[in-house]
Amino acid sequence: MLKSLVKMLPLVGVAVCSARPWQQGATPASLPPLPYAAGLQTVLEQGLKQTKGEGVSVAVVVPGYAVWTGAAGMSDSSKSIPIQAGTLFPLGEAKHHFVSVAVLKLAEEGKLGLDDPLKKWIPATPNVNPDITLRMLVNHTSGLFDYTQHPDAPGQKPSDPNRAWRPEEILNSFVREPYFFYGEGWRYSNTNTLLLSMVVKKTTGNDVAVELRNRFFNPLGLNSLFVVPYEKIPDGSPVAKGWLDWNGDGALDDAAQNPNAAPPSWRGGDWYGTAGDCAAWLDLLFKQGKVLGAESIGAMQRFVPIADDPLYRGYGLGIAKGSAGDVEFVWHLGKAAGFTSGMIHFPYVGITLVLLTNDSTQSFMGIGYYVGEMVLGGNQ
Repeated sequence: MLKSLVKMLPLVGVAVCSARPWQQGATPASLPPLPYAAGLQTVLEQGLKQTKGEGVSVAVVVPGYAVWTGAAGMSDSSKSIPIQAGTLFPLGEAKHHFVSVAVLKLAEEGKLGLDDPLKKWIPATPNVNPDITLRMLVNHTSGLFDYTQHPDAPGQKPSDPNRAWRPEEILNSFVREPYFFYGEGWRYSNTNTLLLSMVVKKTTGNDVAVELRNRFFNPLGLNSLFVVPYEKIPDGSPVAKGWLDWNGDGALDDAAQNPNAAPPSWRGGDWYGTAGDCAAWLDLLFKQGKVLGAESIGAMQRFVPIADDPLYRGYGLGIAKGSAGDVEFVWHLGKAAGFTSGMIHFPYVGITLVLLTNDSTQSFMGIGYYVGEMVLGGNQ
């Protein structure tokens, strides 16, 4: 699979050169449809079948064409509810990407500095070194223990699903000693995201969800990105049901029935989005400069090397570097109970791909390769 992906790279020029360039004042409605949309839908359906996945939603942005969205499979087979292009999916750890962008925007505005020590913004907390900088939180070089991995944490054992957790309570109760001294390694930690969200609120007076909504989501017309419980998903909006084998019997179970499910407040909010809006977001961020300035985009892509990680080759400021064979891309992965999300951008051709599944990482990776071949090959 990877070899065939690499072989298709010479064909990328065909796909991009044949695309109409973005025009002044062009809108998605005025752009032509992706010429290989029908073939892409077929590949999506076949990929889902071959990987034995439950359901998938995909969005593709190719320069000069309207955003393509496709879906296949089921949200809930027992009720005959299919996945649709407008189905909302939990985005899991992809929230760190969005929170990081909010921090970078505040840094652009001079309201905080990426090299500010944490003690400038957050009171002293056990096992959190006050000299850790905001930059270290954003690029996960802080060494801080991931509070979600504490053996007594919700998600690790049954807990009250309706309890409202305060960030300070989480930090004081579930953060153990650091994995390493800050700046001397890399490890993904949800504690970093929690602290950054607290800094945003300290700086602006608003929850990070409100800042993202007011600064980006509403002005850019991204109306299918939500943060629960800070926002309410509109009544009638389709939300994917997640599936995973949480009791170990080899069969997929309803993820929502997992007795270890943690409340949204524990996770710093549950982030939901459609594949189409996630793809539009990443496209605007990297290609059109409507989210951050060029200096911030460059800083995002100064990657800390990561050894022996199967998914990330390096991690920058809220974005990671990945590769499949000789094909390099920037992306962010997100996993929630029963869900996997991936927001992927190929800088050398300006193509963006978002893939959301409601079952397993295995299904996600397999379908990703099938769709990636089609997109980069330009339907050849």
